[in-house]
Amino acid sequence: MAVDRTRERGESKGFSGIITLAILAAFCLAMWNIGPPYMADYTLGDKMRELARLNKALNPDDEIREKLMKVVREEKLDEFINKPMFVITTRDTSRRITLEYQRELQILPGWKRIFKYSHDVDQPFF
Repeated sequence: MAVDRTRERGESKGFSGIITLAILAAFCLAMWNIGPPYMADYTLGDKMRELARLNKALNPDDEIREKLMKVVREEKLDEFINKPMFVITTRDTSRRITLEYQRELQILPGWKRIFKYSHDVDQPFF
């Protein structure tokens, strides 16, 4: 039994499909632009927690700062972060490292925004 499809034209009743596709594409592009900087910041924060736990006798503050700057260079954050921005306070039983920085990201073409990042890590020594 054959189906009569001569009346079907395949047209849409509106632009909802095109608009949905455009919104999805814009969202994907925004995540493509924003994701890597957030992952770099997350990696830096994780390394700050790890380094704050290191023994204070074997790892003085200057050495911790150098290790943090190595991570900054690896994550390509050296344009936004320099060595004096890490505030390190070492106490008898713990170490605190703080960092605040900001960077401008292009979310979509023609739309830029300044993102502020902040870390405050206080870890006991092992």
